[in-house]
Amino acid sequence: MKIAMISSWHVHAKDYAKQILALPTCEILAVWDENVEAGQ
Repeated sequence: MKIAMISSWHVHAKDYAKQILALPTCEILAVWDENVEAGQ
C-alpha cells in the first residue's frame, strides 16, 4: 500500500509514520505540510 501523509502537525504523526513503515507491504511516498521543513 502506498501512503501519502497530509500534514505532520498532529502530535502522533511521527508514530503513525513509524507504524506504517514497520508494515512490510506499506510505504510512505509523500508528505505534504505547509511548513516545508516539517514535511521533510
